[in-house]
Amino acid sequence: MIPIVEALNDDRAYVLGAFLGGGTITDQGWIIEMPFEKWGLDPRTASGIAIGILQQIRDRFHSYAIDINFRPAGKRWHLFPIGAGQVVRIQDHLRNLGLPTSGTILDHAEVVRCRKMFTDSQGGAFLAGFFDVRASVEASHRRHTDLAPIVSIEIPGRTNNFGLVVGLCAWMTARGSVTDQILFNHPSQHSAANPDYTGWKKGFKIRILARTFLKHHHFVLHPKCDELVRLAGAQRANEQRPCTERLSAGRIGAVSIHRDIGCTDFPDSIRGSIFLHYHHICAAMGCPFAPLEEVKAMVTRADELVTVGPICAKMTLQDGLRRWESNFGATEYPPREMSVDQLLARPDALDFPGLKEAVAYLFATGLNGLRHRGKASDIIARNRGSVVGVCNSRGSAVLLINNRLERAVIISRAGGAISSKAAYVSGIRIKVYGVDSGKG
Repeated sequence: MIPIVEALNDDRAYVLGAFLGGGTITDQGWIIEMPFEKWGLDPRTASGIAIGILQQIRDRFHSYAIDINFRPAGKRWHLFPIGAGQVVRIQDHLRNLGLPTSGTILDHAEVVRCRKMFTDSQGGAFLAGFFDVRASVEASHRRHTDLAPIVSIEIPGRTNNFGLVVGLCAWMTARGSVTDQILFNHPSQHSAANPDYTGWKKGFKIRILARTFLKHHHFVLHPKCDELVRLAGAQRANEQRPCTERLSAGRIGAVSIHRDIGCTDFPDSIRGSIFLHYHHICAAMGCPFAPLEEVKAMVTRADELVTVGPICAKMTLQDGLRRWESNFGATEYPPREMSVDQLLARPDALDFPGLKEAVAYLFATGLNGLRHRGKASDIIARNRGSVVGVCNSRGSAVLLINNRLERAVIISRAGGAISSKAAYVSGIRIKVYGVDSGKG
């Protein structure tokens, strides 16, 4: 590898990575925002963060003859220069790397050129700077169980920077790590079951098992280092298989056509398309590590899996009745009553993939937003004799009601979007008719 310029070293590469992670440069100066969230508010970690900034991170800024200080701002801590904080040399390096030199760097950056121009050591330091800013080691990140703790690299959804996310993940994969999962800022991932849910913009997350991260990457901030070691020590889950060896096609679920599928902020390769799995998005973005044959196998099943109606749209009883009448003309009302057991035993029950999730929501004693607390199977087992109000709409959709808790769910049959001419397949993309789907 050829270094960018003779003056570049690991410390400066770290600083540049931190600028990518949270830096904003204006005519008035610069600042780096570090979104520590709850972790930064915890007194047990806050003091360690402060010491780490003033020691480990400050030392690296000295390589640019810049001294820094910090101020906690709630969940977000800010790094800023003491005095003039001359940023011209940093901007020169950002420019040579093909990165933006003004504004919020993260919003428009890609790392393809960085990866080619850094030495291996500099690349590791650059990523460490980025991870110190953007990677979360909260214990709440896990794959279903505390025995599979996750390091979550989080990029705000406002950027809609799919290229950066895929480029970072590919770079990390090329350095030997294996990604556990990517959550893209796309309704096919954040609102696959409800085509009308407006709160789907939850951002991007590159998720890696703690032990994998510890083996191939690192932090500089000591509190993050210590927590990573603790998480990796608690991990009992096996390491994830490389993306090219994943067998994803057999585990994919149904996806509805969300009304925001044509979001104009999406890149051309994404806009106007439905995606069945995060690997499907990776393949559409051209990631060399995407399991292309598996993605092709997924797409052949598009007419089984893509549906126009809601797979499982949860809401209040009042909203459910209003939406039912608006979208389905209240084809059958008032509802018939049947037990949960009778509902699950309907001859067409398997045609509605959101049915069990719907029942769990209707009868859960506690909710996190619209998510039921506890396992769906346990909730269903406790409520097999409970009464559900059921309205049908020409066989394509069903409204389910729990009058006592004032909850409602609309579920639809899986599939049929291709045969009904709502969507069509083009290569590995599943496009929506009537939506500007860009190029590709």
